Amino acid sequence: MVNKRIINKMIKQKPNLFVNELEGLIRHMPNLLDFDNKRTYFKKELGKFKRNNLYGDQVQLFIRRDDIF
Repeated sequence: MVNKRIINKMIKQKPNLFVNELEGLIRHMPNLLDFDNKRTYFKKELGKFKRNNLYGDQVQLFIRRDDIF
């Protein structure tokens, strides 16, 4: 799909421009974004969580196999 490639390329080139849209795309159209864009988004969100965490550097995640990207 051409549109899928264009969207992913735009997000890779200017990820800060699409910060608000990424969460919606991942939530409602998970197959639209490629793995690299999802991984970048996940790392940014994890970094935000670590900065706001009061318990140090450890973050405990519970993820079901069916929910992985």
